[in-house]
Amino acid sequence: MNKVLTILTISLVLTSCFQNKIETYGKYCVFRKIDDSLTSILTIEGDNRLYTFESKLEIDIESLEDYGEFLKDKNKVYRKYDISDRSLILELNDVDKESFQTIGISIYARDNYHVFDSRNGLIDSADVNSFEIVEINNSFFGKDRYNYFFWNRIIKDTIGFEKLIKSKNNR
Repeated sequence: MNKVLTILTISLVLTSCFQNKIETYGKYCVFRKIDDSLTSILTIEGDNRLYTFESKLEIDIESLEDYGEFLKDKNKVYRKYDISDRSLILELNDVDKESFQTIGISIYARDNYHVFDSRNGLIDSADVNSFEIVEINNSFFGKDRYNYFFWNRIIKDTIGFEKLIKSKNNR
């Protein structure tokens, strides 16, 4: 049912925005929201989500690359963040664009200096050299040599978390 509603919503938005198409390149299409000239909508072929972003971001769709929860164009790196009724595209701050890479298929990414998540951006307390992904029941957590992370938050109950990981690995 949710998939049908999502497809109907996307169809309605695209139909109403079609005359407001700004730019198309490959699998990307950008529309200007009818009721808000400050907001744009990005669609990605094969992805059933609508991404909204502030038009001042000036995303270059000709060089845009999709990295799952992150996007990168010739100028900047962006993060995707799902909220209740849509997905936002936000600029990723403090990132070294040249060394930026996602960490597996997850909500996490890194550059030579920092670790990021797609919800909050920079994770100040993460050690970039030892950071890795831990997957449990299709949920992704971060781990460095000092801590486990849920998004950007340090998990306090590391003993319980270690037991959970060991029980998953022993299956």
